[in-house]
Amino acid sequence: MAVRKSARSATSDRTVALTALRALIASLGSSARAIESRTGLTNAQLFLLRQIGSHDDASINELAALARTRQNTVSSLVGRLVRHGMLRKSRSASDGRRAAISLTAKGERLLAKAPESPTEVLIAGIDALGGADVKSLATGLMALAAALGVDTRAAPLLFENDRGR
Repeated sequence: MAVRKSARSATSDRTVALTALRALIASLGSSARAIESRTGLTNAQLFLLRQIGSHDDASINELAALARTRQNTVSSLVGRLVRHGMLRKSRSASDGRRAAISLTAKGERLLAKAPESPTEVLIAGIDALGGADVKSLATGLMALAAALGVDTRAAPLLFENDRGR
């Protein structure tokens, strides 16, 4: 009897986990599509724009740390946002060897009316979890990624695509 109950409990936990993942992905994806339609920017571009708005004249490396991603990912996004007139790149006043990234007036206007990006919502949600829950979440997600053969070292920003927008 104990084995049957334990098997039912494990099946129930798997169903709950799958249902939660489905709901999270659907909600975040829907939000990302709405943002792209409303602003013309991807979730990742809006998230990065918001980080720059909060950390004016940040370097590419500083932005990568804030975005919790790789430097080359941020560099690519910054290049696209510069081409769209949302950002400007200049030499840092404190260290002429590094580029300082800041918002243009166009970028400031867009940010003033843009909603929170799904990445911001997700990070806030994870940050709101207690230490034990974050550790369990990290352990479980890494185990799932390993079971699926997903290389987590190469993870792009959430809902970023290769369309070169």
